Amino acid sequence: MSKFRMLPIVALTLALIVTACGAEPTNTPHPDPPDAALAARQALANELGIAVDEIDVVSFSQQDWPDACLGLAETDEMCAQVITPGWRVELSAEGEEYVYRTDESGESIRREK
Repeated sequence: MSKFRMLPIVALTLALIVTACGAEPTNTPHPDPPDAALAARQALANELGIAVDEIDVVSFSQQDWPDACLGLAETDEMCAQVITPGWRVELSAEGEEYVYRTDESGESIRREK
């Protein structure tokens, strides 16, 4: 093959390599809400006095919170200054949207106001 006939093949190969190397990693969605999201759902059900199945989990994403109070410390509340991995959970009930923050396990749950 002549050099000129190989040029398109080489160019295409380089383009594919550059594209693959520069690709951003994608987040694989979780098929089911984590236990922490279900705990947030239960907390909202308790707060509103409604059944859990009346609350929809709209979305959830992993987060690193700036402290043990999940970044939602009350006035004069002392919080351990440690990065706390957890979840941000958006819920919907009775036509309203609610956002909760949890730690990884769902033991610590706070609602964004």
